Amino acid sequence: MEQVRVAVLGLGFAGYLHYSSYQSLGETAKLVAICDPNEERLGQHAEISGVEPHTDYRRLLERKDIDAIDICLPHHLHTDVAVEAAQAGKHILMEKPIATTVEDADRMIRAARDANVTLMVAENHLFVPAHRKVKQILDSGVIGKVFLVRAFEGVISELTLNPNPDDWRNLPHNQGVLLDMGVHKFALLRWLLGDLDSVFAIKDKLVVKDSAPTYDDTALITTKFRSGVVGEIVVTAGVPGGETNALEIYGTDGTILENHAWTRPVKYMTRKTSPSIGVWVYPAKWHRPKVEHGIFPEYYNISFRNEVKHFVECVLENKRPDMTGEDGREALRASIAAAESASTGRMVKVRSRA
Repeated sequence: MEQVRVAVLGLGFAGYLHYSSYQSLGETAKLVAICDPNEERLGQHAEISGVEPHTDYRRLLERKDIDAIDICLPHHLHTDVAVEAAQAGKHILMEKPIATTVEDADRMIRAARDANVTLMVAENHLFVPAHRKVKQILDSGVIGKVFLVRAFEGVISELTLNPNPDDWRNLPHNQGVLLDMGVHKFALLRWLLGDLDSVFAIKDKLVVKDSAPTYDDTALITTKFRSGVVGEIVVTAGVPGGETNALEIYGTDGTILENHAWTRPVKYMTRKTSPSIGVWVYPAKWHRPKVEHGIFPEYYNISFRNEVKHFVECVLENKRPDMTGEDGREALRASIAAAESASTGRMVKVRSRA
């Protein structure tokens, strides 16, 4: 195979970023079709993309000229479509979260394994160049043994601007920001620091109006990792005009700070670069490495393009994705544990991988 021919299902915010990313990849990928049950929205995107519009995804699964299905549907619709796609022999890029239950994630993973197709979770935070740089710095060992991490994501949700009780995000099993946003942070921090051991969370509806009755828009989670690192995650969908992601990682020999609102989003300091190793130098010398970046929303465009490119490479070269179905399941598992903690008021263990 020299080119991956793709159909994108679901044309919300993520779906648009996905299909436009395929169109930027040149000869390695071809966007063949887009699909959405909303005919008005479908028509608008067909005009933008210039590709075939469809309202029935099953017709696309029957086609021999489609190699991969990119699923950008509401969370609770992921599993059945992915299983059908795998059974039809299609490679799968699944927008996060992989599913709403661990059992559904396992169904999807088994179906892809049985069909010998690629299953990748579209966790764009792993493909933000600033996060790649943070991992590179961490892996170099220059900040020593990590003991503390803090992570933040703040956006303004459509539900806070135009509350709608019929919006799919209002469905209770979609968990509000814990699943919609928290899963980003669980996936990212697991990628950077390893498996979580336990979580304690609080969540509430602090910003959205009563017409979004089940959508918890803000959550705070304290975490403990199996390595002993402790941390804090804050996610909120109620930030007007200040959309950003931020990360603080503290080690015994240095610190990494990252904020996507900065034009140079990563800086770090380490005493290991001082002439006398082991002696702290004040004021600290901060290093600001160059990374590809653009302040919100540009880093979304960059990260979606990078993740789609990675998926295409994995299919063409039969490579293991950086974000497998199993990785997506573990991020989901942490989100579910956090939801349980918020409901019970107790610290909850993040159960071992199956």
